[in-house]
Amino acid sequence: MFEEYTDDELLKSRLIISHGLPGSGKTEWAKSLAGQNSNIVIVDRDEILMNTAQRKRRRDQYSAREQKRALEIQKNIILDAFSKGKTVIT
Repeated sequence: MFEEYTDDELLKSRLIISHGLPGSGKTEWAKSLAGQNSNIVIVDRDEILMNTAQRKRRRDQYSAREQKRALEIQKNIILDAFSKGKTVIT
């Protein structure tokens, strides 16, 4: 089910964007890849939203301000990971 990558492929900085239906295995897939190599960083915007918003709720119920703040945090984490030569899954 999961694609295998060589260490050389995973050591190159890259951005892997996962998308799909809720419950389709995106997080499981990302964790599987991250488990293969410590060079991979997982950046989950939903997790950022839940950790930074004043109260937890469904993704579509966060304000535009909260969404924008989470996006900015996500961008900064990704840029920091790239500066360290990491591969990012988001």
